[in-house]
Amino acid sequence: MMMKKLVYGFFSLAVIAIACVIYSCSADGDGFSTPECRELMMPDEFKQVGIKHNEGLDAAFLVLRQHYQARTRVMGDDSTKLSKEAIVALLKNGLKEYYVDKGYDTSVVDGYFRRDIYADTRSFDINEYPVYKYVDKINDILDEGEMAPEQLLFKLNTLNREAEQCLSEEDAAIVYAGTSTCYYSFLYWRENYMKWKIALKRPDLLNRFDDEMLNAFVIRKGRLVPPTQTRGVWDSISETIDDVIDSVKDWYDESGKDIVKEDTKGAVSGAAGGAVAGSMAGGVGALPGAGVGAASGGISGSVAEIVDQAFE
Repeated sequence: MMMKKLVYGFFSLAVIAIACVIYSCSADGDGFSTPECRELMMPDEFKQVGIKHNEGLDAAFLVLRQHYQARTRVMGDDSTKLSKEAIVALLKNGLKEYYVDKGYDTSVVDGYFRRDIYADTRSFDINEYPVYKYVDKINDILDEGEMAPEQLLFKLNTLNREAEQCLSEEDAAIVYAGTSTCYYSFLYWRENYMKWKIALKRPDLLNRFDDEMLNAFVIRKGRLVPPTQTRGVWDSISETIDDVIDSVKDWYDESGKDIVKEDTKGAVSGAAGGAVAGSMAGGVGALPGAGVGAASGGISGSVAEIVDQAFE
């Protein structure tokens, strides 16, 4: 009987401790007080994986913007958007050039855009790897619905602790690459989803609004409203903006989380292959071998997913 009471007491204390942490991660303002709610709990080199992922997404967007700007200068017409096939070719070439410059693996780009592989060209089967179950765990977190970044951090750090305790150092590194990509992808797309969707659906706006202004578009009464009411500009585009509206409403539940999932899946797959390839070379720059693979796979999977969504 005494043993049961002790067990119950320890269990109750554990529940209370967990509840306190969760509460601190769900409070407003400065209530995010625990380390698990403020930063990724992992080696610093894997925090860089997510940062490099977001830099790659911005580089891909710049490829789109510069193409339409150049075409406008040459043709004087920015009203005709490219077909999906032309956009895919443009982004693939742009990513490959970026990867060469950064020392990433260019061979993965074609496969991710075909959407028929999630591993590198070494025939690496990610589904047989023990860390793959963590992709499902991250997806389960994302399926809970939109949350504050601090809440996502807490949940991802729980997985990081589990990986550190249950996996080898090499396999835990792959999980870190996935959770780092997931977190930074979440931050990126909640801020930049609008500009990507508008760029893919109405590229003529790229010559009229900068990135910040594109992201500042809002939905009001079922209409897409620009950040500044410049009447002459807005009158010229209001007739054909409706096809963007449904794509940018409720971004997370409808589309956003799917992009973050693809980022994570691509990062874990790329990290698994990259860990093998980069273990001897030591990675590129600040990234370990798994990090290089994660950057290559995460960026490619993310861009491929947003293009697919725009042309559904």
